[in-house]
Amino acid sequence: MSVPKILSIDDSRMIHTLIKRAFSSYKVEMVFASNGQEGLTVAAREMPDIILLDVTMPVMDGYGLLKSIQTNPQLSHLPVIALTSFAQEESQEKAKSAGFYGYALKTNKETILQAISNFIEND
Repeated sequence: MSVPKILSIDDSRMIHTLIKRAFSSYKVEMVFASNGQEGLTVAAREMPDIILLDVTMPVMDGYGLLKSIQTNPQLSHLPVIALTSFAQEESQEKAKSAGFYGYALKTNKETILQAISNFIEND
């Protein structure tokens, strides 16, 4: 199995650092983008195996980017996990109905790893 490529799209450098640390003991290639527009460009160029996507960002929010990914024939097959700071069930339901593959709290390493456990192997 080849090393999975994960694209993390978030406007916070702190979250990028947290994501890097979360995957430090896994065989993965990490790619980062800091807003939705950049994320769309990076996704098309890098063709990641999975995308971790912040739902609240400037330029293009996560829901707008998800819609762009879903309507792009080159990218529509990619699983996209919603990353958010909101644990409320209504936020999870909104993400699910929008078509996100999964949902994880961005400040909780365990929920992030659980959301993408089908795509990675421990080192």
